[in-house]
Amino acid sequence: MQERVSQARSWLGLQSRAARIGLGVSALVLVSCGCCGGLFAAATQATVTQAPPADTATPALPTATPHPKAWVAVQHFTGNQNGKTATFTVKDGDKIVWSVKVGGDFGGNFSVTVYNADGSYDSLLANTLTPPAQSGSTIVHGDADIYLDISDSAGAYDIAVQRFQ
Repeated sequence: MQERVSQARSWLGLQSRAARIGLGVSALVLVSCGCCGGLFAAATQATVTQAPPADTATPALPTATPHPKAWVAVQHFTGNQNGKTATFTVKDGDKIVWSVKVGGDFGGNFSVTVYNADGSYDSLLANTLTPPAQSGSTIVHGDADIYLDISDSAGAYDIAVQRFQ
């Protein structure tokens, strides 16, 4: 008899926790039914099935915090004399921002003309006198390859092509 109890305990130890609980509940029900004086005439057979393992939640991979969009300079030109930039590409929605500071006692004229890559006229970006210091901006409509022709007798200038990204 001792050997049978030992085998039963060994077998029970190999079962999952859910199976052991199910067997215990089944045994309790059977004992309770037997103690009630045979109120239940029909024989019942308890079947214990092991439930499949519960799905464990897979932790979500960390995602990069999206950076808020901002105007970022994609081209930048500074100087204090006449000149032409190299050809560069602008995209629809880019912004060209310019400023000029007063140079010398009397200031002067500052202008920026935009030309297409083939040399054809596009637009006049700036045409102003200093003093006082001046600044402005414009939004680009349509993608294009352009260059800037800068005429400066006013002072130090700063021109940035910005993209919202």
